[in-house]
Amino acid sequence: MSGRPEKGIYGNEEGQASAVPQGDSRKRARLDLEGDTDQPAATLIRVEKAQLQWTMCSTVRDILLDGETDISKMKLNDFLRKYFGSREAVEEEQNLEMWDFLKSPDAYIKDQQLLEEISNLKDYKLLTDRRKLAEGGVHYLEHWRDFKEKDIVTPLTRKKLNDALTQIQKEVARWEAEERAKRRAEEDVRQDTEEKTTKMEGFYESVYDAKWGHVLGFYDDKIWEDRMEVHEGKPPQSWTYKKEGLTFEKDDGVEQFSPPRPRLMVLTSDKGWPYSWRENKPIVDCYVNCEVDRVWQIVERDL
Repeated sequence: MSGRPEKGIYGNEEGQASAVPQGDSRKRARLDLEGDTDQPAATLIRVEKAQLQWTMCSTVRDILLDGETDISKMKLNDFLRKYFGSREAVEEEQNLEMWDFLKSPDAYIKDQQLLEEISNLKDYKLLTDRRKLAEGGVHYLEHWRDFKEKDIVTPLTRKKLNDALTQIQKEVARWEAEERAKRRAEEDVRQDTEEKTTKMEGFYESVYDAKWGHVLGFYDDKIWEDRMEVHEGKPPQSWTYKKEGLTFEKDDGVEQFSPPRPRLMVLTSDKGWPYSWRENKPIVDCYVNCEVDRVWQIVERDL
């Protein structure tokens, strides 16, 4: 008995992996970075350009072998000499590759202590896990993500594969955040441009074509009450001020002999005042009373 496994039943992992169409796998990997999703094409392209160490179409073999020794094609005798010196060896007819040795180790080595020592080697554990995953149809990282029986492999293998997944997920999240920020910035610029364009159209006319109106108040001897009248244009006389130090104060002494007295001035813009255009109801009237006019006199003097 040669001890060689039937290749039709136990092919190597490379053969199994190559049976998966590479193009389809890459396409699925791009579309399924986090399951079925409608990721923007720009995000997927930029993630690919990031040249990550791993992608969803990276093979389990490559991930597990990162920084490790590949013993899958090593002959059993070479393996024994490398890890245990020349004290152990098998007959040439049993000197098969380690990948095939995994099928039935005790069929080739009867020494149980040696078998236990072999099974405790890190490289051997990783190779054993590779075969388990290959037989379970797990050839690419995307397969591992969806694999339900992750506990069949050692903690070291789980950590290597999960770390690769985490790296990709973090990078995808980072690029998506950048894309969202970029789109928000572009949208802000677009809205700002639209607002400025809208404001500039009619901006000048809304101010230049504004019209004055005013309210006059006087005492009516016939009815013994104060009366108010609304008129167009500016009032025939405005409020009178006197200088008080560095400011102006209303001169009531002058005003009391000049009825009808101005009570309120109104500057009306039919288009609405530009500062209020952001609102749903633009403000069309600007009210100017005596106090507002007094403050304006002070400001105008300092301009």
